[in-house]
Amino acid sequence: MTSNSWLDVGYGADLQEFLLKHSHVKMVLDNQVRRTFAGADVNTIIALLSSADDGSDWGVDKTARFVMFRVPYEQVVSPVIFDEIEAATERRATPEYRIFPIKQDKLLADGCEIPEEEEAGHNKISGPLIKVAHYIGNKWGGKYLRAPDIYWRILEKGKGKLVRLGDIFDGERYLNTGGADGFFIINKAKRTNKGCFIIYNNAAIGKNEPYVGEIEEQYLFPLIKDYTKDNKRIEIGGYDAFCIVIGDNPTPKAKEYIKWGERQGYHLRSVTKTQKPWYRPTRQMLASARILVPRSFNNTYVIHYNPRNYLSLRFYRLHIKQGDELILVAWLNSALLSLFIETLGNRSLGQGVLDFFMADFLELRVPLVFDDKLKGVIKQIKDIPIRPVDKEYGLNTDPIKGTISWNPSTEREALDGIVFDSIGLSCNERSDVYEGIINLVEARLKKADSV
Repeated sequence: MTSNSWLDVGYGADLQEFLLKHSHVKMVLDNQVRRTFAGADVNTIIALLSSADDGSDWGVDKTARFVMFRVPYEQVVSPVIFDEIEAATERRATPEYRIFPIKQDKLLADGCEIPEEEEAGHNKISGPLIKVAHYIGNKWGGKYLRAPDIYWRILEKGKGKLVRLGDIFDGERYLNTGGADGFFIINKAKRTNKGCFIIYNNAAIGKNEPYVGEIEEQYLFPLIKDYTKDNKRIEIGGYDAFCIVIGDNPTPKAKEYIKWGERQGYHLRSVTKTQKPWYRPTRQMLASARILVPRSFNNTYVIHYNPRNYLSLRFYRLHIKQGDELILVAWLNSALLSLFIETLGNRSLGQGVLDFFMADFLELRVPLVFDDKLKGVIKQIKDIPIRPVDKEYGLNTDPIKGTISWNPSTEREALDGIVFDSIGLSCNERSDVYEGIINLVEARLKKADSV
């Protein structure tokens, strides 16, 4: 039994490759409804593996089986069920479990980076090419344990539109002060009539010495800190803090603030102690991005449009390489992308939060819908609050009839409808997208509360 993180993140690639070549991944078992350890901050899986032999690539001929149990483990401890699992040769679901059998050579090929000369020739990785292609890892947990059937149908129907997000966007990390938030981040400031702000800083460490004093307006840059926690709109229309950005030749007022920071020990934090001068602004303090991606998701999906270029504290930044800005913002906020993020995000944290790393985001391959009609829709929906997924998609349940239906807002239906039309999803398949997202979110949050 291990953390499930190696199934989905980059540092698990070497282990995945070794197991696929030199072992038999007999079963990878997960549980959708219950965490295993009450005291652990991570989610765990059970991996049943054969003894490893690195003398040859004998493992590639074996079949790996990924099993997601839909009931607690104690309800499925039965030889009959495990005989069924071992005999399964194709993807199937029962009330107790969902299984995805897949050949290990296929897993190895799917996780390989295709050499440029082979990609240009449209050759498929197979046979000896596996030996020369570079294995970069695969989303075993997302694809083979959690992914609903609609995920695979979208990949099939949209295969002509699949793009790697890294070909459309450049990604940038979030602003990190290296433990010196108390110096760089100002929560309270009042403008004076002299081109200055009076700043109130009670975030001192060490001697607990608050700062109250003036600093020139040129050093204060609007910052999004907690603004989007309650204001979950696509377009960011305001800010709730400032970032102190002091360059060369600080003024006397700025020097006073720097001296205060040194008395509190901010010049000795993990990042500042290696800088000269220690208060030198990082790259993320000097510029922002017009598209901001949350570092984690709970039960609401929104990727923000930041046309005023406010600095941001807890967001990855996206810079467009190609394409229309408004169309891409609309597409990024479609249910289609939410399904891919929820399916392939990192679920290693037992508290229920879905992490998403920028490197993983850029490696996503998703059907890209580039339709001018999305421009009109984003203008209508960008200022409307985005709600938790069940309300956003208008989930209606009838406990008597045992049926569910969907009644999304006019704007949500218009946005998703353009995307769904482009890849040819039927009415039932559109419902499956909404249901798939909600089921994945509910399972993630309920599992976190199961112990």
